[in-house]
This record gives sequence, C-alpha cells and structure tokens, in this order.
Amino acid sequence: RIRMTLMVILGCGLLLIFLILLFYGRSLTLRIKRLALWADAISMGEMESEPVNLKSKDEIGELTEAITRMQESIRIAIERLKTRRS
Repeated sequence: RIRMTLMVILGCGLLLIFLILLFYGRSLTLRIKRLALWADAISMGEMESEPVNLKSKDEIGELTEAITRMQESIRIAIERLKTRRS
C-alpha cells in the first residue's frame, strides 16, 4: 500500500515536471521563432518592420535589444547612402 502511494506521488511529480518543461520549452521556442521572423524581415530590407516586443531580462531580451540596435544602424546607414547619392 505504501509502495503504491509512493508510485502515485512519483508519477504525479514526474507529470508535473514534464508539463512545466513542456510549457517553458514551448514559450522559449515561440519567442525565438518571433525573433527569427523579425530578423528575416530585416534581412529582406523591411527596415520599417515593427520590433518584436519581448521585454525580458534574460538572453532572449538581450538578443531582442541587439536586433533592435542593428535594425536602427542599418536604417541610418541606408539613409546616409541615399543622401550621398543625391
């Protein structure tokens, strides 16, 4: 009887851990996909594409800020080239 109770508790604990990991992994994957789509739009010349709103204090947030700075730098460089050609 005690063994069965422990097995149920262990099973529930493992299921809970699995669900937490599944949720976290899906959340992380979706954020990375959004960043990848945004970076792809920038690479195709869509400099006016809206920045991805991922305000976080982890590495994904740092990557978002870096891509935002890159987009602005590219936009400024293109404007400079256009004014030099005029």
